[in-house]
Amino acid sequence: MNYRVLENVDLRFGIQNMFDRTPPRHPLAFEDTSWYDPIGRRATVGVNIKL
Repeated sequence: MNYRVLENVDLRFGIQNMFDRTPPRHPLAFEDTSWYDPIGRRATVGVNIKL
């Protein structure tokens, strides 16, 4: 989600795997972690400032 705080300041945040669900298991797919996040829930926050 993004929010414009001021004319030149944007705030953003997000949550990956909000409900901490286990990735799908399939014998032919998802064996490496490049397809999903093995750690679980993660939150991110960022700020963009235009000078």
